[in-house]
Amino acid sequence: MIRPLLSLFAVSSSLLVACSPVRTVTPIAKETEISLQEEFQGTWRMGEGVFHIAFDEESIGRIAWIEWKGNEFVTRRGKFNALRSKDEEEAGFISIQMEDEAEDGVYLLGAFKLIEPDSILFWEADPFSRYESLLGDEKLEGEIKKADSPSKMIIFADGSELVSKIDSFSEHFDLERPILMTRAVPKSNEASSPN
Repeated sequence: MIRPLLSLFAVSSSLLVACSPVRTVTPIAKETEISLQEEFQGTWRMGEGVFHIAFDEESIGRIAWIEWKGNEFVTRRGKFNALRSKDEEEAGFISIQMEDEAEDGVYLLGAFKLIEPDSILFWEADPFSRYESLLGDEKLEGEIKKADSPSKMIIFADGSELVSKIDSFSEHFDLERPILMTRAVPKSNEASSPN
């Protein structure tokens, strides 16, 4: 079942903390490669919201979200980096930090898959036990913390080191609950529209 109303980019802070238990202190990559920038850049829809993705001069993705909520427009901003999987060309990892969560200094870990020219699926990092097993004795540096909700959260020190240890998407991400993002203006229309 696809969850178009929830988003790794736009879901509220409290839901984000409750839903995905895996964070990193550093992003998974220092920059997003050009070919992925071309896939992500543009205006997207998710649920009732619309957001725009652009990349700055350091190749960091920037997100600006607008949504009608509670009789007014609500906006959010954030940043992210994406990294292709070594095993699958159309899939990879993403680390996201929304501006209202930046004070915590951590990035949310997720996975993505490019489907069709104008859609991307996202998955949250789960189950907790698979990530917990990566901590300790000559494995990865990190800590387990109690989250605002009844569940626990795990924070890894190094995002790029963490994704290098993930050998199977199906064992580290909730593939049963994808999040769908679709382009507001398809790429084919963007290319043919006059400037």
